[in-house]
Amino acid sequence: TGQNVGTPTDATVKDAPYDADAHKPTIKEPTAGDNKVDGTGVPGDTIILKDKDGNKIGEGTVDKDGNYTIPTDRPLEKGEVITATPNTGQNVGTPTDTTVKDAPYDEKAHKPTIKELTEGDNKVDGTGVPGDTIILKDKDGNKIGEGTVGEDGTFITSTTRPLKKDEVITATPNTGQNVGTPTDATVKEAPYDKKAHKPTIKEPTEGDNKVDGTGVPGDTVILKDKDGNKIGEGTVDKDGNYSIKTDRPLKKDEVITATPNTGQNVGTPTDATVKEAPYDKKAHKPTIKEPTEGDNKVEGTGVPGDTIILKDKDGNKIGEGTVDKDGNYSIKTDRPLKKDEVITATPNTGQNVGTPTDATVKEAPYDEKAHKPTIKKPNEGDNKVEGTGVPGDTIILKDKDGNKIGEGTVDKDGNYSIPINRPLEKGEVITATPITGDHMGTPTEATVSDAPKTGGVPTEKNPIESITPTPIPNNGLGSLNDTIKKDLPNNLATNNGTTPLATPNLLNSTVPKTNGQGNLSTLPQTGTENTFTKLLLGLGTMFVALSAFMFKGLRRKNKMN
Repeated sequence: TGQNVGTPTDATVKDAPYDADAHKPTIKEPTAGDNKVDGTGVPGDTIILKDKDGNKIGEGTVDKDGNYTIPTDRPLEKGEVITATPNTGQNVGTPTDTTVKDAPYDEKAHKPTIKELTEGDNKVDGTGVPGDTIILKDKDGNKIGEGTVGEDGTFITSTTRPLKKDEVITATPNTGQNVGTPTDATVKEAPYDKKAHKPTIKEPTEGDNKVDGTGVPGDTVILKDKDGNKIGEGTVDKDGNYSIKTDRPLKKDEVITATPNTGQNVGTPTDATVKEAPYDKKAHKPTIKEPTEGDNKVEGTGVPGDTIILKDKDGNKIGEGTVDKDGNYSIKTDRPLKKDEVITATPNTGQNVGTPTDATVKEAPYDEKAHKPTIKKPNEGDNKVEGTGVPGDTIILKDKDGNKIGEGTVDKDGNYSIPINRPLEKGEVITATPITGDHMGTPTEATVSDAPKTGGVPTEKNPIESITPTPIPNNGLGSLNDTIKKDLPNNLATNNGTTPLATPNLLNSTVPKTNGQGNLSTLPQTGTENTFTKLLLGLGTMFVALSAFMFKGLRRKNKMN
């Protein structure tokens, strides 16, 4: 005190108690997509960043100025909550939470790149903001492709068609509802790659009329044979396929070549050998045009070149022929076809036998005109009628009054000879009507002619010998004035029953004699025989006249009584 010094006292300054609230950092508003977090805190504090699940996503130190910038392990996501916790030595301060807000869309940042495009490409490559959807369009605004930028920031998008030289395509990025900045690119001409323009040929088969294969879309494919003759031409479609008709069917073992042309450029040709076609029995099945009863040929269709063998139901061959280049055949049969019979057409192709076809012969429509018989000229006194007609037809003969006078059948040679129930009369008309089952053909008429005159002497009995006495009533007694009638042969009786007194041509002729066999005997012409004959004929004529007169008288007497 004054000049005096008292007794000193020592004291140690102890640490102030840790104020956790004083160590509470701030977080500068984070934005979706950020890869760092900024804020302030107590200098020297360690700031640990965690997501809502407590996963550490970053760590850093507050600098001497009280600021921190901490990189994050991943981009921040919109709406997520992050926590910044300060650590001071062993002390842990008060954490701070904040929510990541949606970042304002940056169109310029969302501008993709396009890798150089080449004519014929079927895809577009480039880069962009991960997650962006890239839409490809042509100059007319037509969408030709769509894809997504991967996590590595690249995209590969297939196009709906090959790209064309000098066309402009546009790649537009889309981020949710936001549209970024489009990028344009012009397609450059591709250098012609002959190896790339090498078509394929699907294995060709004997008989094919077309060639199929694949190639570069738009290429013209020209087909040639081994001699360089062009046999077909076509274009590869947008899907890379072609199907080209050939001028002729392909032949077994021939070599065909498919050469691609792209404008003025010629690609790499492809050869193929035509293989033998497996025999297709079903394809070699002919048709038969409906056969009709009586036909002498069978017609139909089949595979050109096939041999068609026709057989009946018993397996007998009835015809053979070849299908022409137009696919038709017409084969003559060994005999007319029969109603309801079944015929079979079997195709043969070399050693191969195709599928047979059967057909049933239908009944022919009845042809009345074809069933019209002929009648051989009939003569008075004939007891039969002859003629021709359709074999098997029944011929019915009738007179002008429709009375049936005969019936018979046409034989297999087409002839008939029908006995009739009475001799034909001069001038009468007879009708021959053909019947075929239930069908009636066309009738034929003919008029009976005079009997033909024949030479020589008739062998009939003497007219007098031919007279048969008529019985007289009343025990042989007639009545007065009765007329006695008797038909005499050769017009000896007149219409009124009287008898002519003279017979011309008999009194002045010589009657020949017959021998024991009924044959005429030639006698020498002597005057005695001629005179004797005349005498006998004269007496006979007188006897007939007297008999008639006596009969007439008796009838009168009977009438008077």
